[in-house]
Amino acid sequence: MLAETLGYILDERHEKGREEGLRLGALASLLKLVEMKFGAIADTDKDRLSQLNHEQITHALSRILTATTLADLF
Repeated sequence: MLAETLGYILDERHEKGREEGLRLGALASLLKLVEMKFGAIADTDKDRLSQLNHEQITHALSRILTATTLADLF
């Protein structure tokens, strides 16, 4: 029983860590593309982008090619 509970907890933590890793990888890609398209990114904009969840980052990545301003990504 205890082993099953510990296994479940470890599986959950592993999954959360994997999801956060995917989010951070997507965020790094987004930040790089924003910098390439718009130039240096202000710290306030970096902070704002860093607060996005994975779904929001994916949405912003899908808009980066057609965006004319940083605001278009949101």
